[in-house]
Parts: sequence; structure tokens; C-alpha cells
Amino acid sequence: MESTDIFRLILPLLIISIMLFGVLWLVRRYSAPGKGRQNSKISISVVSTFQLMPKKFLSLVKVEDKIFLLGISEHSINLIKELDIDQENLESISEGRENNNFVDFFKSALKNR
Repeated sequence: MESTDIFRLILPLLIISIMLFGVLWLVRRYSAPGKGRQNSKISISVVSTFQLMPKKFLSLVKVEDKIFLLGISEHSINLIKELDIDQENLESISEGRENNNFVDFFKSALKNR
């Protein structure tokens, strides 16, 4: 094999690679904002999750300043209860000071009713 043969093999590969990276750059630059990125307008976090059975969970989800108890299965997500908690517990959840133990948190939320 001569050097011109190697050049003929590598040159198309380099051109295609450069074109692919260019297309990837354009897609990332001009894609719709918010897709694939975290939307900073709404604060959503999973406080804790408890597995009941395979593919069936109870989850505490914090949305802005509210806590929701959700039943999650393979085919659906259902709101079980909106929990009322005081501001002190809400702040400790936000800062991560409290242990994310589902049972303890759920008991304390029920006591605050």
C-alpha cells in the first residue's frame, strides 16, 4: 500500500467525522430551550421513595413548597395525598439536613396534620 492509498481511505473518514460533529453542534445550539435541560422555573425533587412490591412504590415529591404522596406503579402514577407540613420541616427538607427516611418523614407529616 502506498501513502496515497492510505490518504484516500482516511480523507473521507475525516470529512464525514467533521460533518457529524458540525451537525451535532448545530443541533445543540439551535434546539428548543428546556429540552434535555433542567427547567429552573419550577423546583421539583423526590424527597423519598419506598418500595412496596416489585415495580410499585410510594414516593414523597416536593414541588415548590408542597409535598405530595404519590403511588407509582408500572402503568400509572396516582396522587394519594397532599401533605401539609410546617415551614421548619420544609426548610430542613430543602437543605437536606433531614435524613431521607420515608417512614420517619411520613410519620412526622401525619403528626403535623
